[in-house]
Amino acid sequence: MKHLPRLLAAAATAAMILTAFPACKEAEEAPGGEVPSSMLITELEVAEGTVTDQVQAGSAYYVSPAGSDRNAGTREAPFRTLYYVMDVLRKYKDQVDGDITVYLGGGYYRLFKTLEMTEQELTKADGGSILFRAVENETPILSGGLQVTGWQKTTVNGIEDVYVTRLEGLPHVRQFYAGNQAQTRAAYGTAVEWAWNKDRSGIKTYDIDLDAIVNMEDVELLWPVNWKVFVLQAKSYSGRELYFEEEMWSNFVDMIDTMVAQGQSEEYYPTVQFPVYLSGDISFLDTPGEWFYDEDTGELYYYPAEGVDMETTDFFVPVVEDLIHIHGTEEQKIANVRFEGITFRHGAWNEPSEEGLVINQAQNKMVITRSRITQKVKVEYAQIDANITVENADNLTFAGCTFENMGTTSLSLLTGIQNSTVEGCIFYQSSEGGLVLSNADASTTTDLSICKNNRIANNVFHQVGLDYWSAPALTVYYAAETTISHNDIFDVPLSGMSVGWGWYWTPNSTTSRNNVIEGNRIGKFLQKCRDGGGIYTLGQQPDSVVKGNYIFEQYGAFGGLYHDEGSAYFTTTDNVVDNINNEDPNVNWIHVNGGDGGPNGGKTTYNLEIHNNYHSNPKTSFWGEPSTCDLTGNHEVTDGQWPDEAKAIMEAAGLEDGYKHLLEAVE
Repeated sequence: MKHLPRLLAAAATAAMILTAFPACKEAEEAPGGEVPSSMLITELEVAEGTVTDQVQAGSAYYVSPAGSDRNAGTREAPFRTLYYVMDVLRKYKDQVDGDITVYLGGGYYRLFKTLEMTEQELTKADGGSILFRAVENETPILSGGLQVTGWQKTTVNGIEDVYVTRLEGLPHVRQFYAGNQAQTRAAYGTAVEWAWNKDRSGIKTYDIDLDAIVNMEDVELLWPVNWKVFVLQAKSYSGRELYFEEEMWSNFVDMIDTMVAQGQSEEYYPTVQFPVYLSGDISFLDTPGEWFYDEDTGELYYYPAEGVDMETTDFFVPVVEDLIHIHGTEEQKIANVRFEGITFRHGAWNEPSEEGLVINQAQNKMVITRSRITQKVKVEYAQIDANITVENADNLTFAGCTFENMGTTSLSLLTGIQNSTVEGCIFYQSSEGGLVLSNADASTTTDLSICKNNRIANNVFHQVGLDYWSAPALTVYYAAETTISHNDIFDVPLSGMSVGWGWYWTPNSTTSRNNVIEGNRIGKFLQKCRDGGGIYTLGQQPDSVVKGNYIFEQYGAFGGLYHDEGSAYFTTTDNVVDNINNEDPNVNWIHVNGGDGGPNGGKTTYNLEIHNNYHSNPKTSFWGEPSTCDLTGNHEVTDGQWPDEAKAIMEAAGLEDGYKHLLEAVE
């Protein structure tokens, strides 16, 4: 239980806040005037593991924020919490033939600790399914957040329209939401140029008055460089020099030195090309929609965004980090489980505040270890935590669900996920990526732990990666027989999707294969970071296809279609790329990156068939002259004169007819 200390701390904090401080209280009504919320729950009505005599084995149970866990779980007398539902399922699931449906009524369900779901609760011996389904025309919202009230008007930085309240007991607040809209942590208005100071004990800043900062220990530094993101917490300053928490800074310097020593560009040393961004001090609070949290006093300040009514808007901060953990084992997987019509909100992620953050790529972070004897530095890699994590599941479905206002990856299907589906879901307004399938350690794996035969289709990924710009909207690591089709991906900081892993370092891996990426609509990408693509691939993936996708509105390097190192055995055909960007010479309709060092002395990128694609951008980029890559029969289109074949691809891409209504929720 590596997260146990954090879970206990979060639960204790929530209890303290809700019982001791009136600014966080029960919502009177959920959105749309639904049933009362359960935002005040901080303990269980019935002892964990206990089921009252009123409950009987049945094929249907009902839950409502207005219910009670002392009820029978019927439509007329519903349960109140999903924690109790787990106890009921554990006791009765195998006393019922066939399927069991848990109906969730509308309103807020307070997740004050991780909701653990295992094969003991979810896998039926007779092969029947367990379904968690929203009551028709109602919206159940599973929230790990606290509602914030008790606002008082105040003046900050000469601005009279600022509001303040107190959240006693919360060590960190990294996100704040007005309704379901993420608000912006107070930030210095422009990027800051920087350099090492003389002895590399900190950084030298330019064009910013550090004396104007009220509390340097509140300040966070964000450094996006190429496809990576670094997060550091400031400690002190002297003149123009800024210093950081000692261990965090030491790790940061060691990681950069290691990357450069391994041959990565010296761009990873401070450079004008990649400035830094500062946030988190009250002196920065000067723009509508910004907020600031004082960790010393617990005061939360908010300068309302245009259109936000302080009397009628519900405000939330996230508290619980691991909202839901669904986990079986390789030998006994979670089987035949479906979540339908449920909204998941308000997951927290405090690691960047406590330890800093260095993202290697996608959801893969760098971690420093040191020999206790020699102090020799070793850089290791790990996957960042998600707010909802699934491990070892077969025939798992998320259908028509919404994942929004999350502090890290919304949903991670981490390992051993097979024959499963995510369809018709919305991933919106979250700090990191929307969905991750598999992990970076699965280059060689058992048949039971491989992620295979999964479908990700007709989903919406809009405005994800709000805080951590290195996040693709959708990431698939090592996986087989994955179908990624008809998703709508828009307004993201880096790549639309990243599929594959391992570069050319695992030439004998057979994990990634038979993947199909088709009919997706991807636009407004590479807005914050560079060196990505609308569709970005890594590693060899035999018999894989990139087909019928529509890619447009690209902001930075490198390709609408991007086959990076190790990419092999793809057929990339019948795609439309409309990504002319006259301001960036590194925007190409296709970018293929492959140098020396590949299998059998060849190139690192090979065996690519790239045919019959339509593109408005004439630029093509092949780095390292990748071998056996056939780029022929593609069609450059000028002046918007798309042929009928291209128009048909554009029209068919994105959500299919039964799912187009999902876009209304993110407009």
